Amino acid sequence: MTKQSNAKLRRSTGLLISLLSLFFLSSPAWACTCGTETINAYGFGGPVLTIPAYTLPKGKLALGASLQYNNFNQFSSARRASLNASRIHAHSFDSAMTNTLSAAYGITDDLDLILSYPYRYKYNLQTTFAGVTIDEGDSIGFGDLTLLTKYRLFQSKTQISLLGGIKFPTGQTNERNEFGLRLGTDDQPGTGSWDPLMGFAISRPYKAFSFDGNLLYRLSNQGSGDVIAGDIASYNLAASYKFDHCTDFTLVLEMNGIWQEKTEFAGIKDDNHGGNVIYLNPGFRVNLGKIAWNMSVGFPIINDLNGFQPEAGIQLYTGLNLLI
Repeated sequence: MTKQSNAKLRRSTGLLISLLSLFFLSSPAWACTCGTETINAYGFGGPVLTIPAYTLPKGKLALGASLQYNNFNQFSSARRASLNASRIHAHSFDSAMTNTLSAAYGITDDLDLILSYPYRYKYNLQTTFAGVTIDEGDSIGFGDLTLLTKYRLFQSKTQISLLGGIKFPTGQTNERNEFGLRLGTDDQPGTGSWDPLMGFAISRPYKAFSFDGNLLYRLSNQGSGDVIAGDIASYNLAASYKFDHCTDFTLVLEMNGIWQEKTEFAGIKDDNHGGNVIYLNPGFRVNLGKIAWNMSVGFPIINDLNGFQPEAGIQLYTGLNLLI
């Protein structure tokens, strides 16, 4: 089998796995779920990607599956030639996809336990190094498992919850390129590090509207290859409007941002890594009894990246949630 046909097979298999996950969630026989290093909302009202402050009732279980696709403006041949002429070491790729399985359980009316486990795809990796461009193929595999707790401090017109958790080094860290050499840690599905998370969420309903926001910060520790992947901050704001006429339908408009620190190896930071990206995401949610389907399309409004990196393009997100 040629390298090209093998790459096509891996892409097709990944897409099939993602679609099957969504199918089985909506099936009665389903029995098994953010960004870009984020943990998305799992509720049945309000935002799609923003984590709201509200919690599940005690004893309730919410299962979820989501599919997120991100397009990137991969370096052009002219850009690669310029980087090679300057002998600049930089990474480029054309798209990424994450299929996530999640579960949230209401331990009490004010305390939720949330598990999130991603399967990651990064396509058409290229590296400029020592004056040449290396085509490295795709990086595909399980990412790191995240355990998050949400504790609601109080419930009134405004709800506020504290977020805290940890990312476990369960992801694959030995993906190899087309030549059999190990990919860099920043291109691996997992980081190989134990990383704590902390943050808060706030929600305020007003008639048919709901306003939500959250901040989630991940402290990055030394992981695979002795690399520190860099701290990540996810910050989100959302406004939702719920229709109750024919069906339970909610329109959502969100601003979703993610900032990442530069990676570090042996005390040296990579100047061509990290930065800040903000998306404007219009979307919707449809509730059908105990099943909720949501979808959003993200348009980058800020691409403030460090050094030489492919800029973020369109982001597509869809997910299903099942309440038990």
